[in-house]
Amino acid sequence: MNTILHHRRLCMTTYVSGTLRLANGQGPHPLFISVDGAIQVDKATMPYQLEILGGHIMLRFPRGFQEEDHNVDELFRFARHIVDNAILSQIALEGVGLSYTLDYCRTRDGKVLILDPDRAPQIDGIALSFGDVLELTGSRAQLRYAIRDFNQGLIDREDCPFFFYRAIETLAKTITNKEELDAKDWNDFHGKIGTTRDDMKALEAVNAKHRHGTHSYFTKEEHLIMLRTVKYFMLKSLKHLLQTATHPREKAF
Repeated sequence: MNTILHHRRLCMTTYVSGTLRLANGQGPHPLFISVDGAIQVDKATMPYQLEILGGHIMLRFPRGFQEEDHNVDELFRFARHIVDNAILSQIALEGVGLSYTLDYCRTRDGKVLILDPDRAPQIDGIALSFGDVLELTGSRAQLRYAIRDFNQGLIDREDCPFFFYRAIETLAKTITNKEELDAKDWNDFHGKIGTTRDDMKALEAVNAKHRHGTHSYFTKEEHLIMLRTVKYFMLKSLKHLLQTATHPREKAF
């Protein structure tokens, strides 16, 4: 009877697992945390158990997570919030950079799900070759900074509005050859690559709070719009730079 009850309890549990590393990629980091808590999911209180053992992260929802009510993307969002709190608390005390990923979820009915990475949607009508972009990126330091911010926003969803906006801002500085941008410079940027300020409105609306330290929740749909916006500006800027390149190699650093 005890075995049967234990088996039923396991089947009801939702698991999320991941890995923890030092910021430079080394791992596993010798961190040992075991904590029980609860998180508010809509109007329900969902208990959880978190264990971080070395480089291994295991998060359990003993009552199961209602996957039929919350898709896997939402489940990982809740899981990220819990794990983030624990890791950030350790960072504050220890003063060492840590990075983590949450990779797998085992639902209460036994399905194993993988979190898909954030991916900016395809932009039709703009075809670029890898070789051309590689040469351009190797010759323009500011362009590399813009692409790094684009990449960081794809890795760090919580802070992506800030990184995505800064990527576009850096592209504008690159194309206008200005260190600071005023309204005229922004108009010049849009005119050169064939965009308008309205194309940035959705991203600007979310970023306005984040860049000033007020972090707010944004929906999956808003996130998708931001992903498309930054990729659109990235490709349009690359196309303009390739079309106007005179190919004198700039300093790489």
